Amino acid sequence: MCRQHVERIESYLSRHLELGSTGLAIIYADMLDHLIESMAQDSRFERERGCFLCEKEKSFEAIYLRTFVKNIDQLLEPYRLSEAILCFDHYAFIAGKVKDPSRTVLKETQLSKFKRVVGLMNSFVDKHDYRNTESFTPEEIQVQKTAGILMAKNFHHWRRSR
Repeated sequence: MCRQHVERIESYLSRHLELGSTGLAIIYADMLDHLIESMAQDSRFERERGCFLCEKEKSFEAIYLRTFVKNIDQLLEPYRLSEAILCFDHYAFIAGKVKDPSRTVLKETQLSKFKRVVGLMNSFVDKHDYRNTESFTPEEIQVQKTAGILMAKNFHHWRRSR
């Protein structure tokens, strides 16, 4: 497992103490036993390609994206009405696979959702003014993290094409 997945698992377990940490201890012990055995045999080590959980996430993500594209006409209205927001990476992928009029509806929906995030971000910034007397809303407090997630993954891989 990569460091990010280890941290996510441990963070989740720290927030859900009722689950206990025995399972994770068993996994760690088994992994360390395997490493000890390999080291004791003077095995040569080669860096593996990636984390098992990262690979699973990628395969699930591909399934979800293909399913979204395949069922775009049935999913656009529920998406438009939901609080959910596609990150830029997923939006760009899906928009590149679907045709009009679905692409136009998806684009308008995405723009509306992104503009709402920008509005919340601007409100968050404005409320930092020393003259402000209004409290932050839970959405305003969360919006910076939301904006980062919407842009972070592979944002730099996309470029405008004609």
